[in-house]
Amino acid sequence: MLGFAIIPIDSITFDEAFRRLIEHEGRYKKDKRNLGNWAGGKVGIDTLKGTKFGLASNTYMHLDIKNIMQVKAVYKKIGGIN
Repeated sequence: MLGFAIIPIDSITFDEAFRRLIEHEGRYKKDKRNLGNWAGGKVGIDTLKGTKFGLASNTYMHLDIKNIMQVKAVYKKIGGIN
């Protein structure tokens, strides 16, 4: 279990939560067996792009996952944070 998973939502800032996430999800992975690594969401279908920072190719097909720089902005958009 990750320690930050039990912290009440109003006691941590977005920046701190993001920092903790990146510690666990920062590496680029390009596993042919993982559906999330394929832009089409099916093994062997569409492009094998990989995952990075917890962002999967099957969800973010339009992003260059391997070279993504705007990951913090993506998470802010997901969370509805301005």
